[in-house]
Amino acid sequence: IRTVAQKASEELQETIYDGHSLHYPWKYREYEPQNRILQTTYDELFLLVQEYTHMRQGFEADAQHVYIPTLFAKIVGISRNKEEYATRLQRLMEDEWTYTVNAFPIVQKQRANMQFHYRDASTNGRLDVEKMIQLSVWPYKKLAIPLQKGLAHAIVRLIDEAPVERLPNETQQQYEHYVFGQALAIPEQAIQLFQRFDYAYRSPTVVAFYEETGGVLTREDAILLKLLNMLGFDILLFNPTGQRDLEAYIEPTYYDTHWLEEMTFTETLASIKSYRKQIVDGSKIKTIFKRFLN
Repeated sequence: IRTVAQKASEELQETIYDGHSLHYPWKYREYEPQNRILQTTYDELFLLVQEYTHMRQGFEADAQHVYIPTLFAKIVGISRNKEEYATRLQRLMEDEWTYTVNAFPIVQKQRANMQFHYRDASTNGRLDVEKMIQLSVWPYKKLAIPLQKGLAHAIVRLIDEAPVERLPNETQQQYEHYVFGQALAIPEQAIQLFQRFDYAYRSPTVVAFYEETGGVLTREDAILLKLLNMLGFDILLFNPTGQRDLEAYIEPTYYDTHWLEEMTFTETLASIKSYRKQIVDGSKIKTIFKRFLN
């Protein structure tokens, strides 16, 4: 039996929160997330990445879906203005909504045979969300049911849209089983950010920094990054060397590419942090010197 206060609260929400004019916390928790990739300038990336998603161009919702404008960009090279480059990167990495990666592969290739699990999760040959979350191998059972279903829907879209290219010797069935298996291997840190993600507010960000000696981005990593992007994550891949990585597995139409002025094979995430520390320390010394003169 609903109390008078509860009835009044529902009527108030219908009156004031009608449609999608007001994005109050967890309003879209029961909705299925679908992303829309924004094409931006290089400078816009660092403005939009910290902006609420409902403030971004293209955010909307219908009766079942919430459409989240996301960033998926590859930044090639390093800016001549190294102070600005280091400052922007450091701010990204220090943000509580950022998952930083600088060693590849991010995830390992799943060796398990997914043929029977895929069959058990399908109806008439197509993946069924309800069956998927009931699988014994489904690793996301600790998530709230709406999040599990949203994740399952994203996996179905990942397989249907096939943004990660098939290998020449791979059958369609082998491809589907492979992608399905890899989709069950999202790192724990990313899962934790997904649980905190309120679709209309701050979007989690993956910052992947490619180093010459930090390993090689793999096809499995490409699947992971694309799946997270479909869930509403912003993906920023920094590649100072200019060498191939994402484009080896994903068509460039699925992400933005921004070319900076210089290519370098010696910069690492540690050296960028060190450079940023020198800038901060230098600023402190200048401030102290100015105070002394005053």
